[in-house]
Amino acid sequence: MEVALISINLPQHDGCPGPDEDKYNCSRNFTGPLLNYFTCNNGYHTIHHMYPGMHWTAMIEAHERLVKPKMHPNLDQPNLLWYLFVTYALPGGRKMYDGSPYVMPVLEEARR
Repeated sequence: MEVALISINLPQHDGCPGPDEDKYNCSRNFTGPLLNYFTCNNGYHTIHHMYPGMHWTAMIEAHERLVKPKMHPNLDQPNLLWYLFVTYALPGGRKMYDGSPYVMPVLEEARR
């Protein structure tokens, strides 16, 4: 289970600014009920970053009320498997959170 939670972090954060840059667009939210059943609503990832101690049963309502009105609509994805297929299997599928062409982040080591 730990590997699954760690592995989901790539698609949740890929192409998104860091939370210090934009707290509403720092992660993708996978809103499908099956995934969230098995991950205690970890698919609602933006609200998890904003309130890491929030009980998992309160995340959906808090996401709808506090995050969704202020985030880019591309960041709510209903199906993780479909998103993975479209983004990483199809040519040209990888994009920034706002739909613009993907830009590889520069690693700190490369800047030196």
